[in-house]
Amino acid sequence: MLQLKENKQFAFFQRLAFPLRIFLLILVFSIFVIAALAQYFTASFEDYLTLHVRDMAMNQAKIIASNDSIISAVKTRDYKRLATIADKLQRDTDFDYVVIGDRHSIRLYHPNPEKIGYPMQFTKPGALEKGESYFITGKGSIGMAMRAKNANL
Repeated sequence: MLQLKENKQFAFFQRLAFPLRIFLLILVFSIFVIAALAQYFTASFEDYLTLHVRDMAMNQAKIIASNDSIISAVKTRDYKRLATIADKLQRDTDFDYVVIGDRHSIRLYHPNPEKIGYPMQFTKPGALEKGESYFITGKGSIGMAMRAKNANL
């Protein structure tokens, strides 16, 4: 006669009533499913928010780049006028800060005046000269940021 070896690891579980074991198995399975769904929806929502902020930043960059006052101030290198316009833009938008540069990615306005005249970080070489718009996320001189860059040729 064969004797089944008792598994000591699950001895407690085997002593429980069958309906209780089924309930516990369903409970554990449900917790895993809920955790997986929560992770999925969190990731989906983060992707949606990132895309929405990205689109909003790109639209704002296009509006700023097509502003006649900004275009003329960039051409004449009128830093004081750019500062006035950029300060107003910062107050009127949801963005933490606005940086304005020329087509060679040299800062003409920056919230930190010491950064004016220096190259912008995280540029896509040649993109602005070709008239391409692009979006970059990374750590810059002020900290982590999402940057939408638009050329106005």
